[in-house]
Formats: sequence, C-alpha cells, structure tokens
Amino acid sequence: MLFTSEIIDEMISAINTELKPSSCSAIRGFDTKGLPIPLKKSYLSFVPEKNTVSYFEDENREFCQKNEVTIRMTCYSPLTALASQTHILLEEVLTFLNEKYITEISGYTIGDTEYDNEVKAFKIICKIFYERESCPAPDSNNGAISVPQNFFCKTHVTDTEIHVTADEHKKYNEPFVTGTYTGDGYDIEQTVNIGFRPKLLFIFRQGSPSSVFDTDILFMKNYCGFAFDGKCSKNLHLTSKGFYVLDKVSSETETRLNEDGATYVYAAFK
Repeated sequence: MLFTSEIIDEMISAINTELKPSSCSAIRGFDTKGLPIPLKKSYLSFVPEKNTVSYFEDENREFCQKNEVTIRMTCYSPLTALASQTHILLEEVLTFLNEKYITEISGYTIGDTEYDNEVKAFKIICKIFYERESCPAPDSNNGAISVPQNFFCKTHVTDTEIHVTADEHKKYNEPFVTGTYTGDGYDIEQTVNIGFRPKLLFIFRQGSPSSVFDTDILFMKNYCGFAFDGKCSKNLHLTSKGFYVLDKVSSETETRLNEDGATYVYAAFK
C-alpha cells in the first residue's frame, strides 16, 4: 500500500511542520507501542484502513485509475485532558487537512470518546475519506497501458515539444497579412509597422503595371518590390516590426515604392 503510505506521510508531516498544534504530535500507527505512559500530550496515530482501486475511461476515453482510501486517525489524549478540548483539537486538525487536500478529501468523521486500557488514555477514532484519480501508465510495465498512454494520456497532452503553441496556431491559421500605404515622395523614409519581421514580402503599386517605360525621359520605372529571407530588392528594407521604403534617384532605371500620393499594396508572410 505504497500509495496510501505516501499520503499518510504527507499528512503527518503537514500537521507537525505546518499546523503545529500545541501539545500534540502526529505519528504513524505502529509508533503507538512506544508512547510514553502516562501520556503528557495528545498523539494523532495514522493507519491505512482501506484502499479501493478501480479503473475507468474518462470523458476523453483515457484509461484512468481511481483510489478510494479510508485513513484511520486515532487520537490518544491524557486522562487530564478535557473531552471538549480534544474535540476542538480534532476539528482544527481535520479542517486543516480538508483545506490542504480540498480536491481529494471527500469527508471525515469524529467518533466517540473511549478509554484505551493499553495506552491508559482516552481514545477518539476519526476516519478520513480520501480519493484521487491518476494515470496508471507511468508506473506500469504493461505495454497495453503504457503505449497508448504516450498518445492519449497526459504525457502526450502536456508534451510541449510535440504540440504547437498558441502563437504557432495563429501563424498557421493566418500565415500572412495584407495592407496598403500611401506614398510620401522622394527621399522620404516611410516605415510600415505590421508587428513582425516578414520572411517573405511583396509590394506593388495599386492599379499599375509592375514596370513602365517612360518614353519622355527614356526611363524604366519599377513599381514593385520583394524581400525574401532577409534579402531585399531596391529601395526596400526590413525591420523587426515590418519594413520601410525610401525612393532614391538613380540613372536609367528607378524603383518607386514611395511615390507621392500613390497607393501601394503589400502581402507580408510570417
């Protein structure tokens, strides 16, 4: 009954180190043989009384284990102790345990005051009803239990390396963003903030060909730009939050991504 033994050790330690009731100590049941007689203070003796194990499928069809444990806590108090004070002590201890294991203790009882001839003290038997649900797979050598657990139980669900994060989900559902901006003119830097550094970026002037040859000045005008893996076409630069454009005069061919009053469309991939 290792499982029950661990619960009892936890409760004894919590009472003695956290609650620290005056003139009282929590001990294991087999320690009662060494109690000093007559008693000078009260002792709370813990022993497992019943441990029922059952198996079931939860709402996610996961194979689960349920332990229903009854723990007997016997209070031995000196003959000089008032029965009313002993009951107050037990209520204090049981309330403390109930709050500490609020999701696992389903209830408790406090019995009648009796006389114990062996210990020569008053005795009150209390019972604590403890329940816990768990996955049996981690401690099992049965492949029928442990192998499916890797895929369907909590080990799989809580594995952060094989699951995508919320940000990754958002990226998959919205792999790119689109938008527009209006040009400011030559030699004016315009920054477009989209919240991330794009891995792939396309820009073009709305309603215009990607390039136009100006027959008056014998110039080729480009109205589109590209960026991929940190590398950019002319007059386009990436930032940690988006990109910026800056038109500069050049000979023979010009790339115009910020022409005054012109509307530009972009598609930025995350």
